[in-house]
Amino acid sequence: KASPIKKSNTPKASKRGGKTTDGTLDQKILSVLSGYQAMKVTAVPKIDVCEQCGYKALDTKTFREAMKRLKDRNHIEYHSGKMVSITPSGHEASPVAAAIAPLDNSTMHKRIKEKLAKWPKGAQIFEKLLDGKEHDKKVLCEEVGYKALDTKAFREPLAFLKKMEWMDSNRGSVQLTDKVFPHGRPSLKA
Repeated sequence: KASPIKKSNTPKASKRGGKTTDGTLDQKILSVLSGYQAMKVTAVPKIDVCEQCGYKALDTKTFREAMKRLKDRNHIEYHSGKMVSITPSGHEASPVAAAIAPLDNSTMHKRIKEKLAKWPKGAQIFEKLLDGKEHDKKVLCEEVGYKALDTKAFREPLAFLKKMEWMDSNRGSVQLTDKVFPHGRPSLKA
């Protein structure tokens, strides 16, 4: 016999981590994308959004379903399969705090370091580049304690910085772009 009490349409918490299956994760995804957009990054790798939302793999059912809902609502759009961006309607639906543009360079740098936290020396590599000067990759690699340029823990944060258009790479050297310094690049005088 069915209960006379009407079922609630409120999202139910999943058994993993108490996350709701609708709403909370959607807002988290939009928050992550809005945060990137505030830092002048429009297309973000889906795996980075996934990891920043607390999931390890793109094929996690809860994450896939949230991304599908957001796409169906026209809050996000996909680019070249592996990249995602927030749409104007998604930006309007996202939490306000994430969409605030950095008020100074140090706020921008703090946000980028948070994105680099998944690599053991990601923030340290970024710190070395903050002088705004061009750096030889081999020297940078040694300065942060790695022996070879092909070390995964050295390559991946650099690839991420480049993908986000926060770093340029040229003939064995790297340099942060002007996007990292929204309020002015440091003086490049030696």
